Amino acid sequence: MRKLLVILVTFLLMVNGTGCSLLGIGNVKKRYTLEERRAAVMQYLEEKYGEKFIEISVEPEGVLASYDTFHMYPQAGTKEDKFTACCSRTSKGLTISDGYFGVLIHDQYEELMNEIVGQVCDEFFLEVLAQPDATFSGRYNRDTDLSELYQKGDIKNYASSVWIHIKESSANGRSIGEILQPIAQTMLDRQLLGYIIADIIKDEKYDELKGKSASDINDITNKRWQEFYVYPQSQDDPYRRVFIIEDKETGSLVIR
Repeated sequence: MRKLLVILVTFLLMVNGTGCSLLGIGNVKKRYTLEERRAAVMQYLEEKYGEKFIEISVEPEGVLASYDTFHMYPQAGTKEDKFTACCSRTSKGLTISDGYFGVLIHDQYEELMNEIVGQVCDEFFLEVLAQPDATFSGRYNRDTDLSELYQKGDIKNYASSVWIHIKESSANGRSIGEILQPIAQTMLDRQLLGYIIADIIKDEKYDELKGKSASDINDITNKRWQEFYVYPQSQDDPYRRVFIIEDKETGSLVIR
């Protein structure tokens, strides 16, 4: 019996030493190589979206993460359309999620937000910010409509990130909070989850910033914010933030 035990222990040490896994025992994960995981991600994306993709870089699973993070962009697009695809090994195989839907829905969502904000302000510009590190529900595809974005209880619902810039004279004396309230309410009514950040730009500085991206605006206004923005009374920064989220306790959509 002792001899049999020694043989068994020696065998297990040999298996572990060669980096192999025993399949069919407990919840042991199959050891897919990085190349196999890469091929699986490419196949998943191509079958889901009907187009080809290019890898920018990959952060393989390791000490800091139990999954691979692939940074990708569509072959028919540019690196500005980059997004993330994540691949993790489980006892049942590979699990893959991606954020390409955020790229696909971007322009349509930005058009809708311009329509919503346009009902409240005359002069403004906005940007639906890219979310290159986010992944969303697997139910999204290129045919998903804006009215189908929200599904109760789905922890991977698409949630936008929108930055709105309002010209001071267009505010008509209203605070940022007063401007954001009807915008957030319309988003809530349409079941659009997301995060809104807004500011009011001084009239004489508006054209200098108009149409520029968030990163360019940050570069221009950095450490000179008070030259460009109308500050809310008794506040340290010019921005206001609003969230449209699903309340965990009630399961209802709320404005925070």
